[in-house]
Amino acid sequence: MNEKDQNYFETFGITMQQMRERMAMLGLGEADHQLCEHLHARVLRPHAKDIIDQFYRLLLQSNEVTKVLKNHHSLEKLKRTQTQYLNSLGRNFDQQPYIESRLRIGMAHVYAGVGLSVYMCAYRILQQLIIDLIPMHSSKRDILIAYILKITFFDMSLAIECYHNAQIFGLVGALKKIQHKAERLEVKLQKDGLTRLLTRESIFALIKRKQEENEAVHILMSDLDHFKQVNDQYGHLVGDEVLREVARRIKHATRENDAVGRFGGEEFIIVIAQTTNEKACIIAERIRTEMENEPIIINELELTITISIGLALLEPHADMSQILDKADQLMYKAKTAGRNRVEVDDVVRS
Repeated sequence: MNEKDQNYFETFGITMQQMRERMAMLGLGEADHQLCEHLHARVLRPHAKDIIDQFYRLLLQSNEVTKVLKNHHSLEKLKRTQTQYLNSLGRNFDQQPYIESRLRIGMAHVYAGVGLSVYMCAYRILQQLIIDLIPMHSSKRDILIAYILKITFFDMSLAIECYHNAQIFGLVGALKKIQHKAERLEVKLQKDGLTRLLTRESIFALIKRKQEENEAVHILMSDLDHFKQVNDQYGHLVGDEVLREVARRIKHATRENDAVGRFGGEEFIIVIAQTTNEKACIIAERIRTEMENEPIIINELELTITISIGLALLEPHADMSQILDKADQLMYKAKTAGRNRVEVDDVVRS
């Protein structure tokens, strides 16, 4: 959206009721419309150029201001913008378009990198320059000074509104970016890049969490049989496709709440929670038959892939590393016993 089309009332959640309350707090009312026209006729219109020239002469004595001007604007352009501001000062101050225009000016200074303290000091300078031009003998001098202070403080409050909201929005935006990066990193850490299964670290964290929740889980350590021959004969690209398909089949053979991870290479780990020993054995056998019963087809290749599985039970207070090691040993037992089989720990069998 173009900045000129931006509705800051909507963006910042501002209401006219809030603005009316602020005006009342400052003492701005209907009578100030006449004072505004008197100020424009007697002071602002006749002396606009002098006010602007003096204003920037004083501002440019600040190194902070000169740095901002050098980086963002030409002095002449700023003088034209400030002249427009001066010409509209206080006119229809109680209408939404006036307030929107002041909010827009405030946001322009935020985007330009003008500090709020500098912005407020600039208002004080402008106030005094206008006040100094009111004739000393004028019968309305005191009420005009009061009006100048009221309207410039009102405008200043709108600038502060912009700085405050911009800071909040900036922080929220920054937090969202950090959160998005954290979520992407978490997904990257949780998911294996090739198979999209959980990583070893994520599986370990899940098992620890189950133990902390005092829940027993069944651990299945599995390894593809003769997988090295696939890589050696057909290449690693074919091997990668095999691993992806194996991951899909394991997921298909397990339940929605079971956790499947890639332990490394062609090794997979499955964590089965909230089930009996008998059902855990059934799931392990289902995984094995998912591999054996149907060859994996990649392009014109038809590959029969089998899997060896070791199944152990991890009680809540047992040593996780010992049970993982036991499941791993059972898997190797399945290998030495002829492959394509499930070896189950005695504790599970009983």
